Amino acid sequence: MKLEFDPARNNAFFDIWTIVHVISGILFGWLMNPWIALLIMTLWEPIEIFVISPLLAKHDIEFGYEGPLNSFSDILFNVVGLLIGIFVLAKFFAPPFFLF
Repeated sequence: MKLEFDPARNNAFFDIWTIVHVISGILFGWLMNPWIALLIMTLWEPIEIFVISPLLAKHDIEFGYEGPLNSFSDILFNVVGLLIGIFVLAKFFAPPFFLF
C-alpha cells in the first residue's frame, strides 16, 4: 500500500482544532500522569488519520483529513497544553480527580 500526500488535506500549522488540542493537553496534563497523557495524545494522530478517517469516509463523513504538517502541529500543541496543565494549572488548582 503506497501512501501519497493529497494536497486537499488540511496541512495548516494552525487551525481551529489547534485550540482544541491545547485545551485537551491542559486537561490531560492536569488530570493524568503526563507520560500516559502524552502517549494517548500522540497515538491519537495516526489512529485519526489511518483508522477513523477511512472508516468515516465510507459514509461520506470527512474527519481527520489532514497532512503531515497539521498532524505534527496537533502533537506540538498537545504538548504545549500538557505543559500548561502540569506546570501552571496543577500548581494553582488541585484536580478534582486523577485518571491514571
